[in-house]
Parts: sequence; C-alpha cells; structure tokens
Amino acid sequence: MTKPITYLSLILWSFLPFLLDAQDPDRIKQEITATTAGQSMKIDGVLDEEAWRNAEIATDFTDETPTPNIPSDRKTEVRVLYDNASIYVGAVLYEAKDSILRQLCLRDESGQRFRGPFGNTNTDWFAVVLDNYMDGVNGVVFSVSAAGVQFDLKFSSQGPDKNWDAVWKSDVKLHDDKWVVEMEIPYSALRFPTADEQTWHINFSRVVRSKRAQSWWSPIDPNIDGLLNQSGLLKGIKDVKSPVRLQATPYLATTIEHYRHKGGDPSSRLGRSFTGGMDIKYGLNDAFTLDMTLIPNFGDVAQDDQILNLSAFEVRFDENRPFFTEGTELFNKGRLFYSRRVGGRPINFYDTYDELGDDEIITSNPIETPLINAMKLSGRTNNGLGIGVFNGITQKTFAELQDTITGATRKIETSPVVNYNVLVFDQNLKNNSFVSFINANTMRFGDDYDANSTGVVFGLNNKKRTFNINGSAKMSQIYSKSTATEGGIDADLGYAYNLSASKTGGKWQYGGFYNVESDNFNPNDLGFLRSPNERSTGVFLDFNQFEPFGAFNRAGGSVSMDYSMLHNPGYYNSFSMNLNTFWITKKFFSFGGWTNFAPIKGRDYFEPRQDDGFETYLEIPEYYAFGTWVSSDYRKKFAYDIRTRYVYTTQDNRYDIGGMISPRFRFSDQLFMVWTTNYDYESNNVGFVSYDDDNESIIGIRDVSTVVNSLNANYIFNDVMGVTLDLRHYWSKVNYESYHLLDGLGRLTDSDFDGSGNLSYNAFTIDMIYRWRFAPGSDLVFVWKNAIFTADDENTRINYFDNFKLFGDFPQTNTFNLKVVYFLDYYTIKSKLAQRKKM
Repeated sequence: MTKPITYLSLILWSFLPFLLDAQDPDRIKQEITATTAGQSMKIDGVLDEEAWRNAEIATDFTDETPTPNIPSDRKTEVRVLYDNASIYVGAVLYEAKDSILRQLCLRDESGQRFRGPFGNTNTDWFAVVLDNYMDGVNGVVFSVSAAGVQFDLKFSSQGPDKNWDAVWKSDVKLHDDKWVVEMEIPYSALRFPTADEQTWHINFSRVVRSKRAQSWWSPIDPNIDGLLNQSGLLKGIKDVKSPVRLQATPYLATTIEHYRHKGGDPSSRLGRSFTGGMDIKYGLNDAFTLDMTLIPNFGDVAQDDQILNLSAFEVRFDENRPFFTEGTELFNKGRLFYSRRVGGRPINFYDTYDELGDDEIITSNPIETPLINAMKLSGRTNNGLGIGVFNGITQKTFAELQDTITGATRKIETSPVVNYNVLVFDQNLKNNSFVSFINANTMRFGDDYDANSTGVVFGLNNKKRTFNINGSAKMSQIYSKSTATEGGIDADLGYAYNLSASKTGGKWQYGGFYNVESDNFNPNDLGFLRSPNERSTGVFLDFNQFEPFGAFNRAGGSVSMDYSMLHNPGYYNSFSMNLNTFWITKKFFSFGGWTNFAPIKGRDYFEPRQDDGFETYLEIPEYYAFGTWVSSDYRKKFAYDIRTRYVYTTQDNRYDIGGMISPRFRFSDQLFMVWTTNYDYESNNVGFVSYDDDNESIIGIRDVSTVVNSLNANYIFNDVMGVTLDLRHYWSKVNYESYHLLDGLGRLTDSDFDGSGNLSYNAFTIDMIYRWRFAPGSDLVFVWKNAIFTADDENTRINYFDNFKLFGDFPQTNTFNLKVVYFLDYYTIKSKLAQRKKM
C-alpha cells in the first residue's frame, strides 16, 4: 500500500511551490461608494427620490457567459444608498421590452446554483452579492427576477445554500426600453463587523435570458476558482450598527389525516390535530444569532422519494424541514451532521418485532421520534472565527402491542429521550482558506449507548486561487452503557482521514486524493457514512474550454482513475477508470457522453452481510459502462432532456440498460410542467437474499425492472402566490432465477434454498401545495399529500399497466394541512410605533 501514498506525496510536493506563492498581487478591484439616503425611502420600483440622482453609478458590466471577459453589450446602471436601518440598491437594466423574459415561479423554488439562480425559469434577473467580512468564502445573495420574484441564498465553504431565507423588500417596474429594480436589504438580514466605516465585498450581476448571457460589474473570470473573491468593494457606509435582531414567526396549523386500509377494510381511520408553535431568531450581538423552534410543525414538508433498496447500505434522503435547512452551513462541515437523524427512526424500532408474542400484533410503531425543541447559535467574529452550536431534543417513543385473544395491550419503549448536540469552530485564513473543528454528540437517557464524533477539516489555497490542498481527520466513539465495567467506560473508537491536492484554476485542472476509514469508524448516530473500512486513492484530469469556438459556446472533458481496498484487513476491493465529455452549441443545445470501466474483477465485502471480519465477499465481474445525454434549449416553450445508459459485464447475460426522457412544457409565464420517465432493467443482477439455517448468505441471480414516472407542475398566480404539484410513481419488481451460496473466492455455488425473494414494490405520492406570502416573511400554506406504499410477492410477473390497475386495492393515506405563519420583527414594530408617536 506504499505506492498510493508515494504517488500522493509526489502530487503534494509538486503543488507546494504554488501554495507558497505570494508574488501575484491582488488585481485592482472595482469600487463603489454608498450615498446616504437622507429621507424616507419607498420601495416601489421608481427611483424618484433625490438621493438616487446624487448616488454614484456602477456600470460597464463584463460578460461571463457565453463569452467570458468581454464588455457586455447591455447597458446597466446600479446605485447604492444607506441609512441607519438598511442599504438600498437601485438598478436600471436597459433592454427592449419585448426581449425581457418574465416567467413566474415561487420564491426560491427554481434556484439551482447561483450562476443562474433562476436557471430553470425563463426570466431575466438582477442580483446583489455581499461578502460583509471580506473573507472570500462566506456571503449572501439577493436577487430579483423581471417578474418581481425574490431569490436569496448564502455562500460558505460548503457551497451555495438556497434554503437560507431572509426578509427584505423589492419591487420591479417595466418600461419600453428597460426594467428597474429597487431593493431594501435591512441590516437585520446581514451580519457584519463592528466598525466606524464599513468596507464590504460587493458585486452585481444580471442575466439577459433571451441571449443566455450573464454579466457582472466586477468581472468573474471562469479560469479563477471562486466567486466572492472576485468581487468589488463597497465603501462609504458610516456609523451604522446592527439593530436589535429579535424576530418571531408564530404559527397555527390544523391537520386532517385519513388512512384507508387495503381494499377499503373497515379498519380505515380518520385523525385530526390542531397545533401551534413558534420559531424565534435573536441577535445576541452584531454577528451572532440564536435560532429556536418550539413545538415545530413540518406538515408542509414534501414527502421523501422512496425506493426499493436492495443494497447493503442506508438510503440518504434530503432534508426538507426549514429549520434544519436554513443557516446550517457551519454544521455541515466534515459530514458529521446529518440532520435527518434528529427526529428520525427510533433506535429500537425493529426490536418490537423480536418481542412479539405468539398471539400479539403491532398496533402502533412510529417511524419517527417527535421533536420537542431545537436551537442553533451561529455567527462569526471580526477576526473571522465562525462559531456554531446546535442542540435538539426528541421525546420518548413507544410501540404498542395487542393480544388478539384477550385484547390486552402493552407498550415497548423504542427510543428514550435523546439529546443531539453539534459544536463547530471555523477559522477563516488568508487566500480564502479555512480550518474547522467539529464535534457531534448523541446522548441517550437510559441504557442505550451514547455516541460522539470529532473532526478537523481544512482547505488551503494559494494566493491566485489556482491550487489548493484539502484534508480532514475524524474520530468516532461509541460508548456502551450495558457492557461497561462499574465506574468505567466501554468505548469503541474509530477514525478516518483524507488528503487531496488539486489545481483549481485555468483550463487544465488536475489532482489526486487519498482516503482512509477504519473498519469501526461509525459517525452515523448524528452523521452519515454508507460504509466504513476503506483505503482509497485516485487522480483526475479535467479540461474546460470556456471561450466559444467554431459552432460551440463551451466544451470540456475529464478522465479519472480510482483504486480502493479494505483498511482492515488490507484486501483488494476495486479499480476503475472514468471518462466524460460535454459540448454546448451556440444555439444552446447541449450533449455529452461518459464511460466507466473496471478492467479487473472487484470484490464486494458488504453485500454478503456477514460479520466475519470481511473474509466473505462477492466477486464483481469486469464491466464496461457507457452513457449519453442531450439537453435542448430551455428558452423554448418545449424543451427536453434525454439520458441513456448501458453496462456490459463479462458474466454470462449480465447487463444493465436504462434511460430517461424528460419533456418540459411552458404553456405561459404562469403555467409550467415537466414530465420525467426513468427506466432501468438489470439482467442477471447478483445480490443478497437471506440466510440459511447455518447463517450462510444466500445469494440470488435476479432480474430487476424499475420504472419511475413523475410530474412537476406549477401554476403561479403572481410573484407571491402559486400552486405546485409533485406527483411520483415508483415501481420496481424483482424476479429471482436461482439461489446460491458463496465459495471462498466469492463465486456462486449450488444451494438447496427453497424460499423466494421475488418482490414488487410501489411508491405513489402526491404533494400539492398552495402558498401565499401575504406579508414579508408571512405565509399561508395549504398542503394535500397522498401516499401509497406497498410491497408484495404475488405481482412480480405482471407488466407496468396491469400493476397500475391494482392501485384501487392498495392502502393509502391522505393528509390535509393548513398552516399560517406570521413574521414579527421587533425593530420594525418599534420603528412604526415611534413614527405614530411623532404623528
């Protein structure tokens, strides 16, 4: 194993001169000075206040796309004002009225990444980017589309977070030769250092969607890594202080849930609930904010996209609960905090089935633990030290069992009270570098074990932002209470570390990595790791052609190689190579392809699911995978995406074929729809089925067919009101051809297993949401959810349409939730009361 380490050492050594390079001076930054407002400002999209006429103008924008580093052919003028409460941005964006695209979407809903926040929506837009601490890593974005829809996000070393939601004002006015944006960004939405005069990083961007062109006031060079570090400077804001930041969003919610049992069984039931609670934000000082949620209600959160999981690993679902998605960038460092653990499945959920008596049935076994409350404390000092503290508490959870003869019931505790805690220190360094310390702790009240994970993560850049080194070191501890000696602690310790180096700037980029995870590294009580026990290394080479050439606006490609083995024992696992390419034409038709191949047989030590020190494994044949994709121009009313995939293996008749087609229809600026169909067929797939009487793994050869259809439709009434519909049907069926045991070389041998692993699984969900933002930060939300989840071993030979006909007999749940949230801001209320007294 010395060779991978030696190779990585050579890579790091070759990068060292670049990381130490301090000869390149900072480029001259654009500057704009804010002017005092001097009067009460009305946010109406009309720049008629006297202060706007006297303000300094930022103009002469530079294109980033489609041709980088050339002057924009669209005139743009931006002005900045300020007073004791807010900064104000006024932008005049010149464009013929007929060329200004104004498709509507819900607030933040269509954001993908910031370099195109309304990337899936056909609209022009304007944005302000602020980096108040000038560290080039942490910043915020406030953007408005030509239809008046707001979009905001936060930047950190983890990347852009569009779940961040601030309360600010904006308005748009359309003219024959231009459109005008007026924005008010209150200081309560920002965090900034204490100083007599503020100097911030700032940038302005606009997109002319009809030309697919994006331009910036302070030029963004795609050859340079990073966005905030290429910003200009905002000066002139004097004698301002962060206001008292006390905000509350109380809510009231009512829920009706109807469960219909299979075939209309009379055991169907109807449930109702009425709840209330509150989220609170309190600014402890200029930089630190305390967030709390009391008696939360997540009835308006979208359902998970459930799948049939045949693998040995856990499925990772996205976090959709607002409290856990907004402002959590500090806590996500090091992948030691996976917020779905808080309020997730009870730790002893499956023990209920082991404790069932002969005549008992389970009448209730909750799959989630109720959240009592949670809090976040986060902020950053003037010296660039970010501090984050998270704490959440979940209550006890019980399963209920009933004796079918006597009717007697009893309860089994499936989860004790649990306290989850995360502590983070994140220090900004020169050249947009950072180093972070993270500790994630899970403490259970009772006999169940406790867990703790600790990590250090760092990222170092050279001054030009063209080379970097990233790394981490982590340790996990599992503290068993039941096996600990009196007065002692029985701790299972695991560790992980990784190091990578890469060239991140220019057309040619390359790098390598080395990663180690011990066999007992387990951060999963509060973090997420699919599998431990890994030692892997790899290298990559990328090429990007940013400037247009011939018939193309942009093109690129990459090649990479990866090698992995077990950490303990040091057995070989896999080796693979990957190539891909993409091309974007000047008519914005995109296409590309990829290939992934493993010329050497691999070994899967997890699929047999044996606890024998990884001595048992399943041999993986050599394979060669190919794929293509095309994507048409989204500016057109009808557009589409198509994907294809084929995997060939050296095992007899074992292959995988699949594809996706996704047409998109824009009926008007208000009505938009996307239909997506995914199909995958795996012939002679090999995987775990069960255990025999000797606890040997039964491995099956099976055909797996999966079809996923989804419909995403939006009807948007205006910039603050709309209806979204997400419908998804997932169907997967598994048919086994034969069953086998494993020999000592991971190959299949005969078995007399007479069971059956055939399975058909349906997951059908509907999420329809009406949302009305009737006041800043205040929403009325009505949600209808329909859910059908069913698995059986009887309908595995039928086709897709015959399966669909069975839906009337499947059990289903319908949930209706009405929620009203009202935003209260102490500073705003205080200011209004003061104005009334003057009157």
